[in-house]
Amino acid sequence: MDTLTLDDLPAEIFLLITEHMDFEALCALGRVSKSMREKAFAPWLGSLLHPLSIHLDVDNPKSVHLRPKETKLVRRTLPEDYEALQKAQQLVLEVHNHLWKNHDITRASLVALTRFLLSNKPSALQLQSLTLCAPPNIFKDFPHYDEVVPEIDLWDGGRRRRLSTLWVNLTQLIIHIPASVHSEKLLDGMVCIILDHAPRLQDFRFFYDRRLRHPQTWVSGLTIEHLAHLEPAPHLKRLEINDPRALLSATIINLFGKYGRSLEHIAVMTPGFNPNPDAVNRNRLPGLKAQCPVLKQLVYFENGRVALGGPELWVQRPLADDPDGPLSWVRADGSKEWFFKAANGRRRNIKAGLI
Repeated sequence: MDTLTLDDLPAEIFLLITEHMDFEALCALGRVSKSMREKAFAPWLGSLLHPLSIHLDVDNPKSVHLRPKETKLVRRTLPEDYEALQKAQQLVLEVHNHLWKNHDITRASLVALTRFLLSNKPSALQLQSLTLCAPPNIFKDFPHYDEVVPEIDLWDGGRRRRLSTLWVNLTQLIIHIPASVHSEKLLDGMVCIILDHAPRLQDFRFFYDRRLRHPQTWVSGLTIEHLAHLEPAPHLKRLEINDPRALLSATIINLFGKYGRSLEHIAVMTPGFNPNPDAVNRNRLPGLKAQCPVLKQLVYFENGRVALGGPELWVQRPLADDPDGPLSWVRADGSKEWFFKAANGRRRNIKAGLI
């Protein structure tokens, strides 16, 4: 009787077996033989993005969203969905919003995105916009994520070289993941590599957690520091950042000097709680405005935060839930990253004035 091998398994049985194998196991299976690599390729693609699922935008076929699966029973990624992901010009990764609970799903999502990026050649991707965000109104009841999250080192030379080749056409990069403090090394590594190799970048927004209060949640600010000393620097037209430093720190001053004259929109704010917002040295503001002509507004938040912005990012309008009420200072574009609520759920008081 002839000895049977894995190569002799019927395709249906092979797919049933591989359905329960993770990414690492499928990688090992593909190294058994050339024929096994070919048979395992489709399941391997399906496992590449775990624990993420692909959501196509029916109104915009060039836009694709990645979200964590809310159950392990969701089917694996189909080849046609993976192909749509490769062709996406706008890619949005949506992850869990909670800072303390279930933060492993955020790290696992970033690892999955990194695996996808590293597995593709530059010619296979068409990315023009990348957004990594944590929408506040989704994943509220996300099940506990108890899987082991693999480590991935982007400072490794080979991975760094492969990742650096994918951003030639990127014009927009938006980062706002409150739970990223638990994945800071991975996120900083990815964003710094992108900044180094995205010569066409025009729109960069990098927001820290707007609720940061505890020392365990403080971040290093490596990405903002990197942007301030980047050479050659991209020709940015829009820059919005929350920075853990003082509002007029040397790093922030460097940002105004490097990018100010090309900017069409600017917003810089410290997310920390400043007990004395009037401590901002107004004597330095004319110099900043000379470096960044679009700078128009100095904004005070009730909780002590201070922001610089322009040209008119904050305007006076009635609140959406009280159209007949008094005017309030709100973001003209409705940006959620700059939306604050007090402990009682009401919008925090904002005061804005011209510089």
